[in-house]
Amino acid sequence: MWKILAVFCVLCSAVTAQDIRSSETVTTSSLRETLYNTFVNTVFDKVLSSVAKSKAIDPVTLPNISYAFETKIIVKITAEASLYNGILEGLSSLTRTGNCRFEVGERGIDIKADVGAGPLNSSFVGLARAMG
Repeated sequence: MWKILAVFCVLCSAVTAQDIRSSETVTTSSLRETLYNTFVNTVFDKVLSSVAKSKAIDPVTLPNISYAFETKIIVKITAEASLYNGILEGLSSLTRTGNCRFEVGERGIDIKADVGAGPLNSSFVGLARAMG
């Protein structure tokens, strides 16, 4: 029993000595930043997970867009290209890829985060018209 206790004390001393040397470069500011990042990232991950599970963003309806233009080749041509009935699927696969940042702005709290997504699929109905 005493041998086990002696080995345990030696191991604890070695670990403590290692921690003291490695903590010389740790400042209160870096510790505070690490705790802040951990907290903010956890909150953001939970919100992102809840939104993904609710299917509130998957699929999402995209707005209709239309672009009209004129050009002259030999005669003046008026044309219009339109995309409508757009759908985007796959946003429920959004994940955080970096640290989040909360910033207080004039309009409230801004959440800034790097996010990635799995495969995204979109579909539109397209229409092109030209008159000359």
